[in-house]
Amino acid sequence: MARRRGRQKGHLRLQSSSWIGSWWEEVRLADGSLDWHRVSRAICRATERDDSGRARTITKKEAQRRFDEAILQKIEVRSLNPQSLATVKEFVERKYRPLLAFKRRKTQEHLRNMLDNHILPVLGKYQLRDVTSDHVQNLILSKIAEGKSPQTVWHIRATISALFKKAKGIKWFSGELPTEGIEMPALTHRERAALTKEQAILLLQRLPLRTRGMVLALALTGLRIGELLGLKWKRVNLTDKPIVCGPDLVEPWTAAIRETWVKVYGKHLSANTARGQYQDVKNVKNGRRDVPLLSLVVDALRKIHAESVFTGPDDPVFASSTGKPIDAHNELARHLKPAVAALRSEGESIPPISWHDLRHTASTLADQAGLSEAEKQRILGHSEKMTRHYTKAHLQHARVLMDHMQEGLEAAAMPRLRRVK
Repeated sequence: MARRRGRQKGHLRLQSSSWIGSWWEEVRLADGSLDWHRVSRAICRATERDDSGRARTITKKEAQRRFDEAILQKIEVRSLNPQSLATVKEFVERKYRPLLAFKRRKTQEHLRNMLDNHILPVLGKYQLRDVTSDHVQNLILSKIAEGKSPQTVWHIRATISALFKKAKGIKWFSGELPTEGIEMPALTHRERAALTKEQAILLLQRLPLRTRGMVLALALTGLRIGELLGLKWKRVNLTDKPIVCGPDLVEPWTAAIRETWVKVYGKHLSANTARGQYQDVKNVKNGRRDVPLLSLVVDALRKIHAESVFTGPDDPVFASSTGKPIDAHNELARHLKPAVAALRSEGESIPPISWHDLRHTASTLADQAGLSEAEKQRILGHSEKMTRHYTKAHLQHARVLMDHMQEGLEAAAMPRLRRVK
């Protein structure tokens, strides 16, 4: 095998019963400077047995070929990528973390959590070029031993993969990604629940006004909880005439979905985030959409508006005592879950639910009401593929069909209010 000009040939010597290879390798010292160190390692045995069990002598030429393939070619690749001497932590701080600013807030928080709590404490000290699949596999096994869920360890693997793909793309790393060939646990998913109308009636009767309004809005519009909390009064038309909101014309009895409210956690909180912030809706084709408001939802929102002190155009529809969107987790824990638990303790057949389960409820009710795939896609704000996943155009046509979704819920939804005509 011809050796490329400038590539190390190394030095081979026969010592005892093994061929020993020696070569020079660039290393980073404790002060950050680079230096060359001579390294020696056994390449192969001097005598090996073939498949038939007979002893076979390994010549120096064959040992040199193995030496070149196993060591020297990799040394050449490393010499072309001197940045791979940086540690994982150095790469993250200098190159990867600044790029998080271009991602959505929720994605930023997720990646920071993966890096700071799981990846850097274990892999941060290693040079990029030295991280192998064994390191990643051991990290995965340790997280499973700590009791982390399969979803969490899959997220850890995905973050490591994205990190090294970026390093490879800017020539800070070369070779196969250390996440290749990793054994991973099987993913488990909780089966999403969808309430029947009978279950919804029982639940609505147990809820206070604000929570009841949230349940109605989610179950009869299919909004995501972040979209519901990001809804401002200026984009909710509770009248029979169109209203103008900036460049948009909001039709009667309609909500214009333009923003979502994203929670911010922990040490990454800043003074101006107020534990969350508004951002554009989920970046899919139908994310920005107008959603028909059925009469029960209109009734509930009018009642909430009448009792709220935050009714300005830019105030959230579901506001906390500070004027910011409410904490969905607290609302779930204080009102929705206790109501479900009380019904279950009384022997009622109702599944434990989350805010997202109400989105599945909306999809199921829409399917029962006869909405087409295109209409459900428009209302839910999904791609065609995801619309099919959720199902266990024209706005007005969809509104007529959607009216069947609320049939039977009137008395339980707003017992003291008549329906809007």
